[in-house]
Amino acid sequence: MVRARTAGAALLGGAAGLVAGILLTRNVDAVRVPPVEAPPPSIAILPIPTPGGVTPMVSAQGFF
Repeated sequence: MVRARTAGAALLGGAAGLVAGILLTRNVDAVRVPPVEAPPPSIAILPIPTPGGVTPMVSAQGFF
């Protein structure tokens, strides 16, 4: 009889822990701050002066 009570208490405690864990952690990964609106990244070809003339270089600008 004691083992049955112990097993019942363990099952109720486990179920209570499961419900509490779900309720307490359901909004942990929710985004609270809206993301900052950033301009899209842009790619440009820039002429860079070098000792032998002008060399085209690729430049990336913006937030990635």
